[in-house]
Amino acid sequence: MTSVHTEWESIVEEVAHYAENPFVKRCLGRPHVPSFFVQVLYMMLKSHELPVSRIRRLCTATALLQMALDIHETVSLDKPRTEEQMRIRQLTVLAGDYYSSQFYRLLSEQGEVEVVACLAQATCRINEAKMRLYALRDDTRTSSSVWLPLIRRIRGELLAALADFFHAENRWGHPWRPLAERLMALDYLVSPGVKEIFPWLTDESVPTVLLGEIQSRLEGMKHPEARQEWAEAIRRRFASVLGEPLIREG
Repeated sequence: MTSVHTEWESIVEEVAHYAENPFVKRCLGRPHVPSFFVQVLYMMLKSHELPVSRIRRLCTATALLQMALDIHETVSLDKPRTEEQMRIRQLTVLAGDYYSSQFYRLLSEQGEVEVVACLAQATCRINEAKMRLYALRDDTRTSSSVWLPLIRRIRGELLAALADFFHAENRWGHPWRPLAERLMALDYLVSPGVKEIFPWLTDESVPTVLLGEIQSRLEGMKHPEARQEWAEAIRRRFASVLGEPLIREG
C-alpha cells in the first residue's frame, strides 16, 4: 500500500468519525462515507501541493457536505403513513443538517471563509440541477444529452468548484473540473439502485463515453507518475466496466 492510499483512507476514517452519532446510527444505521469522492478530492488537492493538514481539512469538510446532500436526497417524497415513518423522515433530515453543520464548523474554525462561500455557491448550483432533473423524471424520452450534464453537475460540482477555486487565474484551462465531473457522474451511474430512482437512465453507452473522456484527460497529464496514480485509482473503482487499461505507457 502506498502513502497515497494510506492518506486518503485515513481521511475516510476521519470523515466517519465526524459523522458518527450514536442516536443516528441506532435509527438510520452507519453513515455511508463516499470513499471514491474522498480519494479523487485528495489526489486533486495533492496536485496543488497544498499543506497536508489543509488537504485533510478540505477533504473531510467537503465529504461531510456531500454526505449531507446525499442523505437529504433519500428523504421520501411520499407522505408518512405511520409515526415511525415520520420519525425516520425527521431523523434523516436532521442527520443531513448535522453533517452540514460539521462542514461549516470544520472550515470556519480554521478561517476558510472563502472556501465556505465557494462550496455554498456550488450547493446552490447542485440544487438547481436537481430541480431540473426531477422535472424530467416522468419523461421517458429524455436523452442522455439532456440528463447527463445535470448528473455531472449534481455529482461533481463540489469537486469542480474547489478545482476552479485553486485555479482562479485559469478557470477554463485546467483539467480538473471536467475530470472530476465525469468521474463522479460515472461513480454514480454504476452504483447499485440508481435506476430505481431514475428508471430512464438506461443509455448503456454513457459509461463508455465517460470512460473515453476520462482517458483523454488522463493522457493530457504531464507527469507520468501522477497519470499512473490516477489510472490505478480509476481501475480499482471501475474494474467492472473497464474492458482494458485506461492508459498504456511506452
